[in-house]
Amino acid sequence: MIEIVTLCANASRGAVALECEWLGGKGGGAPVIVFLAEGTIDPLGDWPARLVRALGLRGLVCGLSGGAPVRDQARDILPALFDARDIDSRMWIVGYREGGTIALLYAAEHPGGLAGAIVIAPRMFSQSPHAGHLLGVRAAFDPANLRERFACHAPHHEWTIEGELHGLRCPVLAIRDFPDDDGSAAAHIDLLKSHAHGADRLETHTHQGTAEFPPLDPMIRFISAHSPLSR
Repeated sequence: MIEIVTLCANASRGAVALECEWLGGKGGGAPVIVFLAEGTIDPLGDWPARLVRALGLRGLVCGLSGGAPVRDQARDILPALFDARDIDSRMWIVGYREGGTIALLYAAEHPGGLAGAIVIAPRMFSQSPHAGHLLGVRAAFDPANLRERFACHAPHHEWTIEGELHGLRCPVLAIRDFPDDDGSAAAHIDLLKSHAHGADRLETHTHQGTAEFPPLDPMIRFISAHSPLSR
C-alpha cells in the first residue's frame, strides 16, 4: 500500500511529502532494499517487488522529491526519510537515472553505512540538448577527462558529481541503459569507473535491447554475492 511520508521542515527547506511503499512487509530482520524512483513510484512498475521476492528481502520504494537538487536529496531528504522509517544503515540502495545519481551521492556520504548500491542508467553530470552529439566522440578521449574536454560546450548551470565519486566504498553495480545511440549512457559509466577506485567492488553490466529491462539476474547475483547474509 502506498503511503505518504511527510518530513518536517528544517533550517534549509520546508516540509517534504514523499510517496513510499513497503514490499515484503515492514517487520522482520531481513535487510532492506531501498528503491529510488523519480517523482512518484509508479514508473518503476513491478520489478522491485520481483527482485525482493527473488532475494527473500524487504523493500521500500520511495518517490523522490521532484525539483530538489540531487545533493540536497542525498544529504538531507534521504537521511531524514530513513530516520523516519527506522531503516537500518546496512541497506541496499537501487536507483534509476536521477535516482542512481542520488544513490551514489548518498553512498559516498556514508562510506561505511551501506551494504551496496545498484545504479541503472545513472547520471554523473547534466547534459545540454547538444551533449549527445558531443559525447558521441568520447572514444577519442581519456574518460577521466570527459568533463574537462566538454567544459567549453557546457552552460554554467551544468553539474557533475565527479568529485564525490572518490568517496565510494561499498560494492557498486552500474547497469548501462539501452538503446544508446548517442554514446551518452556509456560516457556516464566511463566517468564512474574512472573515479570510483575506492569502491569495495565496481561491476558494470550493459543491457541488451531485446532482454528484460532492468535486468534482474545481474542484480540478484550481485546482491547475493555481497549480502552479509551470504557470508
